[in-house]
Amino acid sequence: MLASQAGMSRAAFAKHFGQTVGITPIESLTQRRMLLASDRLQNSGETISGVFAAMGYESESAFIKAFKRVTGAPPGKLTRSKKFED
Repeated sequence: MLASQAGMSRAAFAKHFGQTVGITPIESLTQRRMLLASDRLQNSGETISGVFAAMGYESESAFIKAFKRVTGAPPGKLTRSKKFED
């Protein structure tokens, strides 16, 4: 959709985006989703089961794997640390 709005092909947009931002569009989207997920897990009291679908993932295991790859820690660590702080 962004490529279309920019009047570019997807390949040209992805190349230009990568050169400009330093990461691919999908990496940027994934990082954004994980930032939002982190915030929801830490501040809303939602569980992982409540967050993964809202972040666009079809399975909890795929979400957990992506979350850990992006943040370096499993999402359960955020929910557990929040419980211990209260």
